Amino acid sequence: MSAVAVDSNGDGRISPEEHHRLVETWNGQPVDMTGVFELLDLNGDGHLSREEFALLWRQFWMSDDPAEPGNWLCGRFPHQGAS
Repeated sequence: MSAVAVDSNGDGRISPEEHHRLVETWNGQPVDMTGVFELLDLNGDGHLSREEFALLWRQFWMSDDPAEPGNWLCGRFPHQGAS
C-alpha cells in the first residue's frame, strides 16, 4: 500500500484521521485508536510523511521485533495494550 492511497486529501502526508480511516477499512469495523498514532508519528509533527509511512509499512510486514512502531500500523492486536 502506498502513502498516496491513504492520503485522501492529497497534501503529501497522512493525518491521524486519514490513518484511522485506513485502519477501520483494514479491520472492517470500528477500532479504538487511542494513543496509536502518537506511536507511529516518528518525528512528532502530527502527520505521517511518505518516508515514515514506508518505514512503518515495512516494519508491519517484516519485523520480528514487537517493539517497532510499525507493528501498530493497522491498529492494536488483541495482545497489545495501550502505551
